[in-house]
Amino acid sequence: MSFPNTITLSEEQVLEISATQENPMGTRAMTEDGRVFRYAQASATDIKANRLCISVNETKGGLNTATDQRLYDNYAVGTTMIQVYLSTMTTAGDTYPVNFFKDGYMFVNSTDVAAYQFCQIDSNVALSSATAALGTAAANNTIYLKKPGLKKVGDTDTGSVHLTANPYKGVSISTVANGPGIPLGINPVAVTASYYFWLQTWGPAIAPSGEGVGLAKDKYTGAPLFWSTAIAGCAGGRMTASASGYIADDTDSGFAANLGKIGNIMIGAPADNMYHMVNLTLAP
Repeated sequence: MSFPNTITLSEEQVLEISATQENPMGTRAMTEDGRVFRYAQASATDIKANRLCISVNETKGGLNTATDQRLYDNYAVGTTMIQVYLSTMTTAGDTYPVNFFKDGYMFVNSTDVAAYQFCQIDSNVALSSATAALGTAAANNTIYLKKPGLKKVGDTDTGSVHLTANPYKGVSISTVANGPGIPLGINPVAVTASYYFWLQTWGPAIAPSGEGVGLAKDKYTGAPLFWSTAIAGCAGGRMTASASGYIADDTDSGFAANLGKIGNIMIGAPADNMYHMVNLTLAP
């Protein structure tokens, strides 16, 4: 496997943050020892150093998605500019700012040959929702796709699109409630709200332990680590469900075994709010 667009980072560059975007969201970078990072942006809240970060919740409240929108026109194969109605947002008059979906994705659901297209978004104008089922604001709701654009024709009658921001845009620390979101990586430096930074996704890193009073005794080398349901931004082991709210061990199906897994322990933390050394296994 090769990564021709990988950036090589020095130990100093790993710790850099900036107010302006310098790389596409999700750009891959690597240090000489093989640790992997992805270019990310913090949410509107500061992030302490060495915390587990997750993607924005997939809701309008999280402002990262516009789902099941109708195409404004019929579009041919290769089209890179499309317009959508944005008629099914939570509230009429909701808006997405210019380039909110830049480096994000659009996929098409429909009942005809246009179905199952997947395109990367290059940019967007400010997008506004409309009041009617097929609203009137669509003429200004323009989205530009990266080439090659649409791979199949799009139809206004059956074409339904879903817009999603890049998962590395607007990341925040993992929630105590183990709420919706994708575990993405650990930030090696404190990040100012809305600033851009390098988020570590693979290889040796440190993360604070968060397992509450029931700190497990079996955290030896190789044991799996998950995001903590006890302390925000921390990592913990999978434990049997309890009043403390730890990640449940689903002994019936086994499905819970890998939910929220971030990697494996290299050196276990002796107590909460002290640090595990973890081998991250999120995005190679």
